Amino acid sequence: MRHMRLATMLLLSVFLLGFGCLEQNSFPSDKAERLSTTQPVDLDGDGIADYAVYVFAPATGNASGMTLQRTVTVAAETAGEYTALRPNMTITDALLADESLKDFSDARTQAEGQCSAQVGMGTGLGTVICTDVQTCAGHCSGASVKCKRIAAVYDEVLAGSIMSYTQDLIDMRNLLIDARRMVVTLDSATPEEKDAYLAKTRGIVAKIAQINANPLYAHPDVNLCSHSDFGISSLLDAAGKIGIYESAPVSYRYTVLLSAKPVQSKAETIGVEVSGIGFTDRLPKSAVQKSEYISSIQSIAAVESGSDVSIVWNSAEASKEGYLFAYSFTSTAPPEMVLASFRVPTLTVKQINLSVLSPTERLFMLLNGLLKNYYIALGLALGITVAVLMLAYNALLLIMAVIAERALTPAFRKAFGKTSVTWKTDSALAAIALAAGAYVCLAVAAQPAATPTLVESFDFLVTNGTGMVGLAFILIGVLLAYLAIENMVKILMLEAAYGMVIRHEKDAFLSEAARLKEKLKELEALIDQRRQENLDVSHEYDTLASITPEKVDALAKNMTVPNKTLIDEYTERVDNAIKSLADKSKLAEENWQKWSEEITKVLNEQEEVYPSAISSIPVSLRTWALGRYVKEHAAEGIIMEHDAIKRRKITAEHVVHELLEHKMIRGAIVLKEDKIEHVEFADTGGATVRSALALKLRTYINSLAKNTGQKEPVSMLVIGITIAMVYMRGRTRDCFLFVNKEKFSEAIEQWKTKTKMLE
Repeated sequence: MRHMRLATMLLLSVFLLGFGCLEQNSFPSDKAERLSTTQPVDLDGDGIADYAVYVFAPATGNASGMTLQRTVTVAAETAGEYTALRPNMTITDALLADESLKDFSDARTQAEGQCSAQVGMGTGLGTVICTDVQTCAGHCSGASVKCKRIAAVYDEVLAGSIMSYTQDLIDMRNLLIDARRMVVTLDSATPEEKDAYLAKTRGIVAKIAQINANPLYAHPDVNLCSHSDFGISSLLDAAGKIGIYESAPVSYRYTVLLSAKPVQSKAETIGVEVSGIGFTDRLPKSAVQKSEYISSIQSIAAVESGSDVSIVWNSAEASKEGYLFAYSFTSTAPPEMVLASFRVPTLTVKQINLSVLSPTERLFMLLNGLLKNYYIALGLALGITVAVLMLAYNALLLIMAVIAERALTPAFRKAFGKTSVTWKTDSALAAIALAAGAYVCLAVAAQPAATPTLVESFDFLVTNGTGMVGLAFILIGVLLAYLAIENMVKILMLEAAYGMVIRHEKDAFLSEAARLKEKLKELEALIDQRRQENLDVSHEYDTLASITPEKVDALAKNMTVPNKTLIDEYTERVDNAIKSLADKSKLAEENWQKWSEEITKVLNEQEEVYPSAISSIPVSLRTWALGRYVKEHAAEGIIMEHDAIKRRKITAEHVVHELLEHKMIRGAIVLKEDKIEHVEFADTGGATVRSALALKLRTYINSLAKNTGQKEPVSMLVIGITIAMVYMRGRTRDCFLFVNKEKFSEAIEQWKTKTKMLE
């Protein structure tokens, strides 16, 4: 009981200290988003914003303690067409256009190198390509302290932005290679081929726009790069040397970023902590035709419902800095339509209410100030907290006992009556644990540079195994010390409570021991009796063998709580064994007729019966049932061989000889298929003559019955002075029995019974 209570309290403590009270609150909203700032940029001066950053006004998630804010970046993709081509274009013009492309390439290389270095992707031909969150975040963290800080909080959005950025760079380089390959042949190219060249330059403009709209450039939480036009003027010059063109937008690349950050509190007290969050955003289908078009490096679910598409993202990670959710889609719908459709997203917040740990936090800070050792202070604070919970548990037990008994003394005995004397052992173990913990905490474990708070300690200890070991020793030592004190107090209280009734309890204890010995004798007698009946008594015998009278006498010499508990347990075990034997006997008698019929059925079908074949009989009674069946059917030739019963195979000679030995008959003539099978008489003379006469008599009887129109007789009796002769027809055999008159009935019955077993 003590160990179960200790385990229960430790589990309760781990739950309270490790998790607090879990809460999940959802804050749905149907309010329209309000646009705060707009930053459009026209890179090529064609009057169309190539990219824009739209920042919406922050919204508070009601009682969630979180501030929501939406940022949307839009990159336009334009298509162009030459309206007037350069007349009489020469190879020199084409080379001048290529020179402009080279100037753009140089400016592009410089601009992308600055950003690539900031995110740890390298520069030039040695650019690193990352394909997963860990790799991207790792490269970026190694490039700068700022990126390391961002990666610790927004690793997924950061990695997704880096992957998108590097892909756009690759696409831009490929477009530039294609454009330079095409431009040197434009002097003799067709208008369609020149428009194809223009499409390459417009594609490069779109990639520049997408890079500038990337969160690495456009969102404050992951901003690592500065906006750049990548030397676009040289690119425009290269396109303009071929002719005059016009451009128009054909699609827009939208990146939606939703941030949720906790409202900062001035008080640094322990309280409600966010342990997870969920966003549900909505888009009209007019903005994105299919949910499959929505992409994100984060695990999202896009579900079409009515005229809207819902985008759901959940995070189970705890974060003090906040959360950032990003997804992208391409649409032909212009920004003014899409932006007007946004509504404040539904926010789901999972929180841990740690206010219950405020006393522990204050105690920890007090002890840390006194002891100047983080691990010892935390171990003592946690240990004292758990000890207080265990003390409250004991107080509750006592209160419940007082309510039940309506008196204090009996309540003490009821609540703590089975307390074991363990305070000496607990004290020794407590001293060892505290000494080991103090050594580890003082001499081995490195102290933290800044003392973590109670909530921060859980994350800190995970990365500091040595400190955790020392803290665990301190915690266990405090708990063992409390248990030692608790055990000592209970013993003293119980001694006072027992003072008035100790003599009566001693007498009752001895009486219980004597009653147990009497029950052992009763059990022994029952086992012997049931063993003779072939009942399985192995389990009951184990009980008898494990509880000897000598063991009971040894326990009765010293009335301690453990000895009283053992006497009670032994008495209960013996009572259960006696009841088990009685239940077996009762069950066997009540069901014997049904079991006997089942055995007969199996025997008739299989010619032998093993215990496993009679499944309706309990396993412990199958051997007994087969033994009883053999006893009741021995006359039918049923025998036991090893662990199965079978029918014994006998012959007519065996039956006649057995009846002659018991002087049941004087002789017999057995016929089978109209032939003599066996002849035997008590006297040895005239067997051949008697057999011949018996055959003639049988023929005469059958002829007489036939001539008189009767059926052949089944039996015939001839009575003499001392002997009677009986003729009986069987299914496969006929016989003539010569029987002493005084044993006539018994002999006939024996013959009928035994001949049933003949083959």
